[in-house]
Formats: sequence, structure tokens, C-alpha cells
Amino acid sequence: MPSTGTWRLAPCLCWVTHWAGVNAYQFAARHPDKVSKLIVEDIGAVVDSDWTFTTRFPSPAPSREALVAALGAVAPYLECSFRQDGQNWGYSFGIDDTETSQKALNGDHWDDWTSVSCPTLLIRGIRSDELAGYHARDMVARRPRPDGSSLSPPAASGPRRRRHEQRHSHPRGHL
Repeated sequence: MPSTGTWRLAPCLCWVTHWAGVNAYQFAARHPDKVSKLIVEDIGAVVDSDWTFTTRFPSPAPSREALVAALGAVAPYLECSFRQDGQNWGYSFGIDDTETSQKALNGDHWDDWTSVSCPTLLIRGIRSDELAGYHARDMVARRPRPDGSSLSPPAASGPRRRRHEQRHSHPRGHL
């Protein structure tokens, strides 16, 4: 990644989910002049996830419908990543790369989280697999400054298309 000194970014609002949330609060902590507000959804300050199940995702499939059928209940979470490659359907990401990225992300990120100086809204889905309620409350409590950090009421988790609708109505006050 190039030095942020070459980007000429104005302070901006960052709204991120899951894995990208860690990268966003790390960026906000290291470059406070670049992030004016931060909204983080469904990721904690300690990450310990096992994504080896992704190695069992079916691919390639002869059609989009076959890929949806093979994925079953997981399909709505992944459908935005479906891509056709010639005659087959697969994903916009490399499955092996997904597992490698998750292993690199696992760890303790408390120092990064508590170093963020901009107002921060933490959103946790009711059925979040990534952010337990007690951990979300602890994340807000450990923020040492009165910067407007808050924890939203639990939002209904579900496939991104449902969460996307909620996203546009819930944290308007923070924006």
C-alpha cells in the first residue's frame, strides 16, 4: 500500500463490516487526520476465527443456479461474489486466500481499537458470529476518551441484502 502522504485524502467517514473493520480502525488509529468518523460493524478487538470451512465451498459450478443450490443456506451471504468464468461459476475471491487472510487477521487488536481518536459507532448484529455482546460492550467501555463512541442496539443480522436496507436507516445520527 502506498504511503498515505501521497493520497491527498480529506478526512472521511469510514463505514466497514467484518474483516475490513479491523483494517479500518487500524488505519484510523494510525492516520487520525484522514478519518473523521468511523462505523464498525460486527468485528471485535480480538479476532479468533476459523475459516477453514471455506475450503469446502463448492466450485466451480456449471451454472449460477447450481452454485446457489450447492451452497444452500450460505448462498445469500456469498451471492454478491459470484462470477462467471467461461462456462463455470465461482467466486470473486480465492478460497485459499480467504483462509490465509483470516489467519493473518486473527489476534489481539486492543491497542489499535483504543488508539482511535475519532467518534466511532460500533454495530453488532443480533446473531453475529464475529462479535459477542459482552465483547462489544467492553470495546465501547475501553475507549478512554469522550469522543462520541457508542454501541448501537443490536441490529438484525442476515444476508447482506437485508442488512443493507437497515444500514441506511439505523445510524443516520452518527453520519
